[in-house]
Amino acid sequence: MAYVKSQGTEIFYVSAPTVVTKIAQVVELPEAGGGPADEIEVTHLDSAMKEFIAGLSDNTPITFPVRFDPALHTALWTLKNSGLVVPIMIAFADGTGTPTAAAGAFSALSTRSNLRGQAFVQNFTWNNPANSVLNSTVTLRPTGLFTFTAKA
Repeated sequence: MAYVKSQGTEIFYVSAPTVVTKIAQVVELPEAGGGPADEIEVTHLDSAMKEFIAGLSDNTPITFPVRFDPALHTALWTLKNSGLVVPIMIAFADGTGTPTAAAGAFSALSTRSNLRGQAFVQNFTWNNPANSVLNSTVTLRPTGLFTFTAKA
């Protein structure tokens, strides 16, 4: 069985029509991807038990810590304050290659598995414990459908 190591996973966003920016110094990515679908009850008088169909899904927010560096994270803070929705990509460590962008969207990346969609920076906080380094917690709020593409 093949495993994909977490070390080397990277998060990117499109910061200009042809510019891809890496979110640097991410410590871990605890959870990303789909959330539960709502359920719609469709029970009727002929039903033996309650019946349901799937409703809309809601992607869970993607929250992760970073080792804060003003040179690397000020643009992300500015993006949070703007409220803009931007393309994001989580590129997994089962290959190599950096994503590119054209016309404000990611181009296809077939050299590593990835999850991509649209999100805005929902939260950006600082944590400054004694005898440590300045850390931040970033939350990206996905909006709309996310697509998973396996490495070719």
